[in-house]
Amino acid sequence: VAEPLLIGPETIFFDSSGKMFAINERSNLISITDIRPQDSGNSGDQSVMYGTVKEEAYLGVGRQLSGKFDSRGCLYFSDVIVGLARICNKQGKFGHVEQVCSRVRRGDTWSSVNYVDDIDIDAKSGHVYFTAATDTLVDRHPFSRQWDL
Repeated sequence: VAEPLLIGPETIFFDSSGKMFAINERSNLISITDIRPQDSGNSGDQSVMYGTVKEEAYLGVGRQLSGKFDSRGCLYFSDVIVGLARICNKQGKFGHVEQVCSRVRRGDTWSSVNYVDDIDIDAKSGHVYFTAATDTLVDRHPFSRQWDL
């Protein structure tokens, strides 16, 4: 019996072609295609939707909270351990995860980025903007594997 792929997504986002993606609680990037309403007979209720889901890439051990694609097909995503990361789609296949930012500088002081929680990309310049919610280090509990947030 196959386990469901779309479990516990924090956010959904779309690439430039309009394809929908989510990141599940197992840190897998999931594509969602062929979205359609459930055939509910004559009731006309279209509140239940179906689609085809596919695992596209594994994003690592952290907890990913948000993501945005840039115009080149690179997904920038927030990760509570890594900080800001990206994975690029080249010729229809996602490559390796790259760390983009784990520290920021304010004056002469460097601070680690421990809980990146939202991302946006400027459509004109391509600059990536993000917010970080805390300067407290977060991690998973070693036995329960629950997040210590």
